[in-house]
Amino acid sequence: MSSVLATVADGTAWKPYYSLGTPGAVQSITGAWNGAAFDYATSTMHICCAGGHGDSWNNQCYAIQIPNGSWRRTADQTTWPPDQHIPGVYEPVNRSNGLPTTGNGYDETGSYPVTPKVNNGIVYKDGKPCSRHIYGGSIWLPIQQRVMLMSGAVWPGGGFDFYCGWFDPASGLWERKANVPRGYGGICSSYDSTRNNVIYCVNGTQLVNRYDPATDTHTKVGPTGNDPLSGGVGGPHLQVCCDGTGDYLYATVSGGWPQNMSAYRNTIVRMRLGQSALQPWQPIPVQGDTTGMYGDCPGFEFDPDKNAFVFWAKEDPGNLSVLRLTDFSVYRVPIKGTPPSTKDTPAGVWGRFRRYAAHSYCLMSSPSAPVNLITLA
Repeated sequence: MSSVLATVADGTAWKPYYSLGTPGAVQSITGAWNGAAFDYATSTMHICCAGGHGDSWNNQCYAIQIPNGSWRRTADQTTWPPDQHIPGVYEPVNRSNGLPTTGNGYDETGSYPVTPKVNNGIVYKDGKPCSRHIYGGSIWLPIQQRVMLMSGAVWPGGGFDFYCGWFDPASGLWERKANVPRGYGGICSSYDSTRNNVIYCVNGTQLVNRYDPATDTHTKVGPTGNDPLSGGVGGPHLQVCCDGTGDYLYATVSGGWPQNMSAYRNTIVRMRLGQSALQPWQPIPVQGDTTGMYGDCPGFEFDPDKNAFVFWAKEDPGNLSVLRLTDFSVYRVPIKGTPPSTKDTPAGVWGRFRRYAAHSYCLMSSPSAPVNLITLA
């Protein structure tokens, strides 16, 4: 165990077979589009399969207890070859052409490392999903005590699979669940603690789904067909968070909403939850400095003590931004001391910024440095 994740991650496991993603495999945990799940009851951050696309083959899992814990590896790298055939149990096919793989980690020609596709999800011989840009598609299920993972930009080519699964950090085992309706990149999600559902957006504002862990079902909840945002705004730059009562899902986007949509300028948008009919996005005007709120994939947390959302963005690393829900005014609070580093967060922080106790936040901005602890007085 270590206070620095880079010393716990194994960035060499597949190096003898091919070098793509190494030695940058470890840095891509935060340098690529990777968030984290957070168990608020134990203040534990979980990072699972954070590699993906052309960045890393790393499908390991890690956890740290905040504020005084150390990083530990909760699941090891799948051993090579990842697609070793187990007759009658594991019969993978090449995801690019649908043909059976040779079972040695390469395609039929013996030249290209494959990531086999099994029933529309890219799963290896040991039941683990392949590495991926997880975006905000990783979330803690407090009743089930599992990390949920959905789709993402998978290793090695960046395509999207249909995978949905739960990870048990106590045993290190994965359990396959009902596929997401189709493959997505740029997922962002939030937990509706009022109904114990996961609310997630895909393709920006285009589609909002509800996942019910109790029934293992995915259901569309919005937007309506005539919604101006139904065409999809934000892509992988959208971030969402539920309010404390589960009344609404709120969303913000990098750089603000398109300037040709005048009704959405200087706004945060929200969608009503708990309804039977499809719901539209509603723009809510915001007063004040929106620099942090409109950052690129910022940390985005609800603070029940303030009845407000709190943001940390790489574009404004020396401040927290606080959006009060009583009057929708946003203000900035300076962070004392040295601001958190942004060197290893070029794609934002997603779920690696969390409220772990009253007035207390944690931020993981790099695998090569300890987690930042920030007090919001």
